Amino acid sequence: MPAQGYLAGYRKNRTWAFALSLAVISVCTSDAVAFSPTSKSDKEKSVMTTPVKSDPAQSTITAKEALQRLLGLLRESKSIKDFTPDFIGKGMGVNVTVVDQDTYGYGAKLSKDWGWGISRQNSHVTGPRIDFGFSSDPGSNPAATEICDIDYIKFTSELEAIGFSRKENRGEHGRVVSENFDRPHLHVQVLAQAEHPQTQDGATNRSCVKTVIIQ
Repeated sequence: MPAQGYLAGYRKNRTWAFALSLAVISVCTSDAVAFSPTSKSDKEKSVMTTPVKSDPAQSTITAKEALQRLLGLLRESKSIKDFTPDFIGKGMGVNVTVVDQDTYGYGAKLSKDWGWGISRQNSHVTGPRIDFGFSSDPGSNPAATEICDIDYIKFTSELEAIGFSRKENRGEHGRVVSENFDRPHLHVQVLAQAEHPQTQDGATNRSCVKTVIIQ
């Protein structure tokens, strides 16, 4: 299933804008990868919605700070029920927009290439869930360096340090396609993005955190 939510990112005049909608969140774009740059999943399909707000918010925090604060929320929470608008707003240091009791969130631009968002929605298919993610312009493929100060290895190691157990999901020929992290009453899935669209000879190509799904 696609990542659920109601914040949709779109590009206008080479700046990021985030629109409010009762549809889905585009934090998982077609550029998202879970370990393999060639693998795709339904969670990584972007769905754009008709924008209702043309002025983008400029993030007051960096990508690194957003990931650190998300880890703080996970450290302090016991279940998905804890992720109220107030809990998210105070923990992330942002003003959360509430549509209804099941649908709320926040989105902002980081730079001309990247934006980030966090949203909550309750689906009859998946149940309540929180989607956090970084999004680039659909069709573009920028380097992910600016969202990689806390890379996939660091982020997932922190999840283990706060009590989440790691489980690998393997596909064909034993290849790891994704990883799940579990603690009593909380389930987290982390999807990765390669730092560079193409591997450069002699250069390190880290795995960066692209999307975090909390249930």
